[in-house]
Amino acid sequence: MTNFLLGKGENLIEEISVPSGGDSKSEPYTVSEARIRVADMLKKSCTDLRKLPDSAFPRDEAVISLVLHPEYVAKSYFPSALLRHASLVYVGCVPSVISPQKLSKERTPNESETTELFVKGEREVLYSWSNAIVDWGESQTYTKELISLEKLYLRSANEKIHGSLDQSRRPILEVILHANELQAHDYVLAEFKSYLEENEVEFTITHSFFVQQLTFLVLKTVEDSVQTIANFALVRVLRRLAGLRSIRPMPVLRANQDIDHVVTLPEHSCVSKAVSVAILDAGLPNEHPMEPWVDYVDEVGGGTIPHPDDLQHGLAVTSATLFGHVDPDDGLHQPFTNVRHFRVFDRTDDDEGLTLPRVLSRIRDVLTRNEFDFVNLSLGPDEPIVDDDINVWTAVIDDCLSRNGSLMTVAVGNNGESDAVLGLNRIQVPSDCVNALGIGACNSNTLMWSPAPYSAVGPGRRPGWVKPELIAFGGSIAEPFLYLGAGSDASLHQIQGTSFAAPGVLRIASALRAHFPDLSNLAIAALLINTATPHSDATRTEVGWGRVCDDLNEIVVCRDGEIRVLYEGEVSPTRWIRAPIPVPSEVESGMVRIGGTLYFKSEVDVNSPSNYTGSGIEIVFRPHDQKFPPEGNSQHPSSASFFGNPGGSQTELSLRKDAFKWENCMHSSKNKRASSLRNPCFDIHHLTRSEGQPITARENLRFALVVSITASRTRNLYDLVVQRYRGVLEPLTPIVELPIELKT
Repeated sequence: MTNFLLGKGENLIEEISVPSGGDSKSEPYTVSEARIRVADMLKKSCTDLRKLPDSAFPRDEAVISLVLHPEYVAKSYFPSALLRHASLVYVGCVPSVISPQKLSKERTPNESETTELFVKGEREVLYSWSNAIVDWGESQTYTKELISLEKLYLRSANEKIHGSLDQSRRPILEVILHANELQAHDYVLAEFKSYLEENEVEFTITHSFFVQQLTFLVLKTVEDSVQTIANFALVRVLRRLAGLRSIRPMPVLRANQDIDHVVTLPEHSCVSKAVSVAILDAGLPNEHPMEPWVDYVDEVGGGTIPHPDDLQHGLAVTSATLFGHVDPDDGLHQPFTNVRHFRVFDRTDDDEGLTLPRVLSRIRDVLTRNEFDFVNLSLGPDEPIVDDDINVWTAVIDDCLSRNGSLMTVAVGNNGESDAVLGLNRIQVPSDCVNALGIGACNSNTLMWSPAPYSAVGPGRRPGWVKPELIAFGGSIAEPFLYLGAGSDASLHQIQGTSFAAPGVLRIASALRAHFPDLSNLAIAALLINTATPHSDATRTEVGWGRVCDDLNEIVVCRDGEIRVLYEGEVSPTRWIRAPIPVPSEVESGMVRIGGTLYFKSEVDVNSPSNYTGSGIEIVFRPHDQKFPPEGNSQHPSSASFFGNPGGSQTELSLRKDAFKWENCMHSSKNKRASSLRNPCFDIHHLTRSEGQPITARENLRFALVVSITASRTRNLYDLVVQRYRGVLEPLTPIVELPIELKT
């Protein structure tokens, strides 16, 4: 009898009550000191505002920056009373690093991470605030909140210009405005255009995207107008519009063995026609051997003919989704699903240098249909991510994914051998989406694998720190990735790149759904991460959580002395729930290894890289239900370190720095003596935030938790757990017999 993964772990979950509390706050400044400091900085900002023309301020609106003191980054310290009293509106935030003038308790200041808030208000309001602040009463809440501000200033044009600009005389820019779609159409765009015309700026706005409270514009202009454009009050960021990363095939040499160039196609249809898979890529030729399993949709239209390099990329990605890396000695196996290939890229878009906005529009159109269980994207901007900014691609795609059920894999890029000092080897947009899996590549399909040198590296942004999440075989010069080429015969061709590792992971995800249709996408993502294999000599920035497991049996079948339990549940905002870890009392000796992976999707705030995810999870591991803290007044057992957060003993700053609370994926494992375990559990707390402030009016958070337990001395561990939790936990059985082996 096969010991399949145990499901229905959510039947064990119960809600618990955990009292909140905290020590009294020590303050770095007195209220009087803070009032004087802020008043001086505000007067300087008002002076800077007066230097700009009136036309730069639509409806007299200006945006100023408030940099929080590093001891006030917790959401509970958000200066909401201050903003209300000063008639200012929060419009976003970015991470910042500063050395504050003072720390509390007379500690020596040092360089610390904090948050810079963007707030919007009328100039006359700011001028009035500047004059009135010195008379504010010290007992007022809004006056006390001045202590939270370390710096207040007006961003200059140069501070809004990010990166180096195109050296051409007519650069194409991405301009981000502090305006939602309604505001943009109501007055902001009209006043922006009037401002540019008044200042004799040559410009053409070719595309616009509206995501939450931001407007993204693609603007063609002349080089000497950049400073003028940046001086418009509602401009948040101005930067060069990136080009599309190359999809030209990376060169490979012949493998060190002879291969049969032609393989036999499978005779059967796919395993499951109920699973929907979308590939967003560069097109397919009129004739190719995968037609029985592919529905082709040309989103470009217009009768344009794809470039041969584009077709090769599209073919390789589609082949990888259907068959993975093709082993000439093993041949082709029955695909697990059919796929729909959307051609979203056309090289003729480059005639105007506007490839990216056109491609993104097509991708958005597909994602908003919410028709697909799984989606793969192996193209994107030639743009490594940065910590203080969200690219329009990430904003659009993450926002779509937060509202639909698709599991998306995104190739991280082939820039891994670029300049690491300049950060040019870092993962490329949009693989930084927190609601998608960023996929890197390894160099071999054998056990002797390493991260491929061309594969882009992490880290991602906080939150979204672990990027890539997973890696898979993408080919190398010595061991190319093999795929089906064009034509009527099933001939094999060689290639390498993260573009082919990403659909390989998607193939495994769709295989799990094809065999276990009741598995949610959250559960599938958690299982892939939980069973990934780390590399002993590679860092997390290179391989993420590890190489994806390419054997379905290793993912869903428990060996002797091992169990794996899946919990698919939900937790309401601000509440705590308890998830028991089923370690039976018969496990009395030896070491027990407990692994845990929690995964969820989150709403995102594209205005606020520092507060990007709207939901967070705090997890407390309690190994023994009869051991309590020494103070003796706790109603819950003692906690122990597991996911890096030992039950709240760290400061908010260190939690933010290590990206614990607001990550949408947590994964770790610990070895514990059997004698130290008695009815262990995970206590799970749902945290919420919006625009940097705590909120409670949010829907329940759905999550998947995978817990694995290995006790080598208890060979019958699986049977013991099944007997103890009979009628509660249920083995998940496939509707179709599992394949013997599944290769990426």
